Amino acid sequence: MGTGRQRRSRGFTLLELMIAVVVVAILASIAYPSYRDFVVRSRRAEGKAALLDAAQSLERYFTTHNAYPATLAAAGARTFSGENAGRAAYTIAIAGGGATFTLTATPANGHTDPDCGNLTLDQLGVRGRSGAAALGVCW
Repeated sequence: MGTGRQRRSRGFTLLELMIAVVVVAILASIAYPSYRDFVVRSRRAEGKAALLDAAQSLERYFTTHNAYPATLAAAGARTFSGENAGRAAYTIAIAGGGATFTLTATPANGHTDPDCGNLTLDQLGVRGRSGAAALGVCW
């Protein structure tokens, strides 16, 4: 028969479970904005690298033709950042040709950069952005 002792069930109480949920929610509310900021900054770095790569291609073209081309394809430069256009964070466009050019990197494929917006680079190396953030933050 019984010894008179009740056996305690093993597991979590509702209070313990609610405390765990609150702790996870607090950690998520701190981690998610940091992660989001990291993603935006890494994609911005991808866009800057694509602009600099395109500018280098345009300068190589200039050394042999004494003028900048009207299209990126003429200089052998890509019109997107990253490895393929379907996953590119930015599209690259050129304005000008001849004696000057301005390259513009525009967020693409659902990517947005609320702080910096579009990034620009011209033949003199002048860097710009369309967003409200300081130039040093964007570049």
